[in-house]
Amino acid sequence: MISRSLELSLNRAVHEAQKRRHIYVTVEHILFALLDNKEAKKSLLACGANLKEIRLDLEGYFEEKIEKSIQNGPFNPHPTLAFQRVLQVAAQQVVSSGKEQISGENILIAIFS
Repeated sequence: MISRSLELSLNRAVHEAQKRRHIYVTVEHILFALLDNKEAKKSLLACGANLKEIRLDLEGYFEEKIEKSIQNGPFNPHPTLAFQRVLQVAAQQVVSSGKEQISGENILIAIFS
C-alpha cells in the first residue's frame, strides 16, 4: 500500500509532467515531487543534500532533455519503464522489511540503489 503523502507526491510528479507538456513521466519527475515530500525531504537533508540545487538541476534537465508534446489540448503523459521499476523495487523493499506502506523514503532508496 502507498502512503497518502507518497500518493500525493506521485500525483504531483504526473501533474508536473502534464504542466510541462512532457510526453513521459520519469524518475526525475518523481524526485522533483519528492523534494516537497516531508519524509523524503527529511532523509535528503539528513544526507546533506542541497534541495535548492537539486531543484534547479532538475528544472534545467526538464527544459533541455525531456521531450515535449506537440499535441494541442489536454493529454496524459506515460510513465517510463524506469518510473514503474522504481515503484516495484520500493514495494519489494517494503514487503521484505515487513512494513505495510511504501513511503517517499522507500522511493528514494529505490531511485538511488
